Amino acid sequence: MLIDSHVHLPSPEVSKGHSCEGIFRTVADAVALLKKCGVTGIVFNMWRGVFADSEEDVNRANEQALALYDEDPGFFYPGAVIHPLFPDASEKWLGRFRERNLMWVGEVVPYRSHVEFGQPEWMRLFEICRRNGQIAHLHGSKGVRDVARAMPDLKIVSAHIFPDFLKELSACPNIWLDLSGVESGQRLGRMEMALEHFGPDRLIWGTDFQVFDPEVFIVRARNAFPDTETREKIFAGNLLRLLALAGGVPAFQKKAG
Repeated sequence: MLIDSHVHLPSPEVSKGHSCEGIFRTVADAVALLKKCGVTGIVFNMWRGVFADSEEDVNRANEQALALYDEDPGFFYPGAVIHPLFPDASEKWLGRFRERNLMWVGEVVPYRSHVEFGQPEWMRLFEICRRNGQIAHLHGSKGVRDVARAMPDLKIVSAHIFPDFLKELSACPNIWLDLSGVESGQRLGRMEMALEHFGPDRLIWGTDFQVFDPEVFIVRARNAFPDTETREKIFAGNLLRLLALAGGVPAFQKKAG
């Protein structure tokens, strides 16, 4: 299996101004490239939600993600979109995802809202994630460390390799690291550095598609992790174990019949 833990899919009816949005204007086109590269499943949310500017963006993005999951649960696993400036909608969707036993939240980013992780607006939502047993997928920053220290029983996936605070993040046993982003896919030594700090059991393969070509991250990971057992953990095994640890619906199971 090859599961991409970090995917944002297009919302064709609206643009949020990211340069990559013009490359794929339909979900089908984006998914076609993922599958062409050999990706067998994705953890995802919608661009409209990641860069939400309104409560309607939060609502619509979550509706779209759940619809895709209902269409093909063997390929899609949705992450709930939450936003510190729209707490009521965020709480509603955390509850709805939990009711459906869907345990992933994010990836969420602090830079669009200008509210750093660790601030009360985010922590209120992360406390709900903690109580629900949900996994919080957070854009990498020192704020991730602060959340992890404040809530040691909250399962966190930190997105991207940022060398300046890898050591601090890896010291928190409730943080896993996703290997997505420009530092991982293009710079030699970054994935190797992540392995040195986190070990083989807390690394999760991801790309940040549709910003980056998945094929680059496949080749980079194969070169960085020549040991087959380690590579299989990173490509799928660690993610599946994390989801199983959180409980909820079995992930990446095709519809019966």
